[in-house]
Amino acid sequence: LSKGYNYVGFGLAIAESGKRYWAGVYLKGPDRTGGWSRIVGTAKRNLNSTDVRVWVKWSGSDIRLQVLTSGFRYYQVQRRTNGSAWSSYPVTTKTSMTRTWRRNTTYDVRVRSRDRAGNWGAWKTTTIKT
Repeated sequence: LSKGYNYVGFGLAIAESGKRYWAGVYLKGPDRTGGWSRIVGTAKRNLNSTDVRVWVKWSGSDIRLQVLTSGFRYYQVQRRTNGSAWSSYPVTTKTSMTRTWRRNTTYDVRVRSRDRAGNWGAWKTTTIKT
């Protein structure tokens, strides 16, 4: 088969007689797959009685296709406090952040990646209890 295809699909139909009919489709089309991301690790250090320094690290990229992979563009990172609404940080190509947050609070941090074609990947979330 040619290496010029980046999507493939197969189907099977079984007739009442038991005869099997297979079909295959090979397609060279634009990148429609979102990027991937994951939370690699977190760490925290108490600064004083009210504050804690929190470090979050992530990784990700664009899903590699046989041809026409768009390539990674950037990450979107969000956080919420004690289950409230999500708030966004500016989009970034960095793979970590360090913030000073309040102690005795629960923070959720999530990250997803976007490729150069504009496809978003799935959110990956971690919870940090300070």
